[in-house]
Amino acid sequence: MVTEDSIKDAKNDKAKLNKLFKAVEDKRKDVKKACLAPYEQFEKQCKELLELIQQPITSIDKQIKVFEDIEQQQKWKQITEYYNTEVKELKDLVPLEKIVSSKWKNKTEPLESVNNAIGDTLERIRGELETISTLHSPYEQQIKDVYLNDYNLSKALMEQKRLEERQKQIEEMERQKEERRKQAEEAERKRQEELRARQEEQQRTAQNVPEPTHQAEPEQILSGTFRVTGTKSQIIALNAFLKSNNIKFEIVK
Repeated sequence: MVTEDSIKDAKNDKAKLNKLFKAVEDKRKDVKKACLAPYEQFEKQCKELLELIQQPITSIDKQIKVFEDIEQQQKWKQITEYYNTEVKELKDLVPLEKIVSSKWKNKTEPLESVNNAIGDTLERIRGELETISTLHSPYEQQIKDVYLNDYNLSKALMEQKRLEERQKQIEEMERQKEERRKQAEEAERKRQEELRARQEEQQRTAQNVPEPTHQAEPEQILSGTFRVTGTKSQIIALNAFLKSNNIKFEIVK
């Protein structure tokens, strides 16, 4: 433990240890360099040899690649020829590039397996297009367009359902719209009838004509003697009222 009395000795000890540490580290580096010198020479020679070996490997790889490309092209030509004999009426709908599998070009994939896969795929598409036609759907063309994107019948049938649901919604909206139109027309008709009734009532009231009653019993005819007093114009108006209502009267002087 370093104390106030021993701090000087501690610093001297530290300096000696640092010197020893440096000496050991320098020696380690010298020994490592001496030991690695033969390896570095060997490594250099190996790299030069590897470079010489790699040159023919690269050349051979290029030649193999050219050969494999030729084989692949020949195989693809055979695949295309088989496709052309089988596609028939589907040629414009099912291009080879859309149904091709990347493994078909592999050398390890037998040509027979590839041809079988092409034939099976084309037959499946024919059958599924026929299935869509037998639905007799008004959306047949839209359904086929969806199907021909990736030849997935489930997606096509889902599209049919979506279109049918949309049409139902449109029809329901049209029905509600027509219902609202009829309601508006009925309300307007009633309003016009009420308006005409009020106008007729006003006209009858202005003419002092009693409102006619349907299937009413004929009123009893009565007679009576009246003496009236009024101005000349009032008497004239009374006379006109009696005449307009077919009331028989006599003038007693």
